[in-house]
Amino acid sequence: MTMSRKSEFVKNIFTKNIGLKVFSIVLAALIWLVIVNISDPVKTVTVSGIPIQIRDASSLAKRNMVYDVTSKKTVKITVSGKRSVISDLTEDDFTAYASLKEVSIVDSAPVEVVANKRSIDSAITISSKSVNTVTVKVEKLKTMTYPLDVKFKGKPEGGYVASANGMSFKEVKVEAPKSIHKKIGSVVAVCDVEDAHKDFDRKCRIRALDKNGHMMDTRHIYFNKTNVRIYVHLKQEKTVPVSISTPGKPKKGYKVSSIKLSKDKVRLVGEAELLDEIERIDITDQINLSGKKDTITVEFDLNKYIPRDVTLLDDPKIGVTIEIKKKKR
Repeated sequence: MTMSRKSEFVKNIFTKNIGLKVFSIVLAALIWLVIVNISDPVKTVTVSGIPIQIRDASSLAKRNMVYDVTSKKTVKITVSGKRSVISDLTEDDFTAYASLKEVSIVDSAPVEVVANKRSIDSAITISSKSVNTVTVKVEKLKTMTYPLDVKFKGKPEGGYVASANGMSFKEVKVEAPKSIHKKIGSVVAVCDVEDAHKDFDRKCRIRALDKNGHMMDTRHIYFNKTNVRIYVHLKQEKTVPVSISTPGKPKKGYKVSSIKLSKDKVRLVGEAELLDEIERIDITDQINLSGKKDTITVEFDLNKYIPRDVTLLDDPKIGVTIEIKKKKR
């Protein structure tokens, strides 16, 4: 084949029946698209449980503010894309977030959801979200000063009771939202005295208690000092009986048939030498029964009958019930 014939042959390949050739190419492309869509069709799936991250919280902290998310903290999305791309997608393939930059203006922040990989992000469409905004409660921090108490945890060795003999400081500043300040009942240093058998001192953690005496969540509660040194003194404990002197006489023709105490013994705490001198607590006050013909109950405070440096572990109030009956003839 001469050179001229070769050129003519090549030319005919590209120019002869050009319309038919273009049609063939288009048809082939369409067939390829049909085959691809049959083997890897577009599908729609739902991905649940994507945690919503909070971003830009530092913008609130700079303004001395804190936040709480009060709405749902996860989001569910509807995703469309090729089956080969979306069939194995899970919540770990996505990131949901809400920015708090403008949350002081409104009480909500928009939720955005993106795929973690660019290859996935460009191949899918997120058509819907179950959560479009998160609701946020924002509060300004306020500083207040509280007296510091001691809360003992555990029990010393038998026969001993722990008492605070001093602390390195007696007040603490607490920074918290106003709503939390309203719930604080007291601020305490929690001191472990389990199996203690002699005096000691140690640093103890500071915590806030609610009005029912329960430990409060430390989130949004900031102390100017987190620990305080407590000087613990171990006093002795002693249980002693309680008695009462014979009461006066009731109305003529009546008699005292019985005397009952609401408790017949109490626990005392103090130095050993003081407790050694106490064998019982005597209620020495005379009960005036003049003109009485019915049973009566009188209440006494036992603190009145013990030394000043001795304390009661039990409720100091005691009731005395005197039963009065008519004499038999």
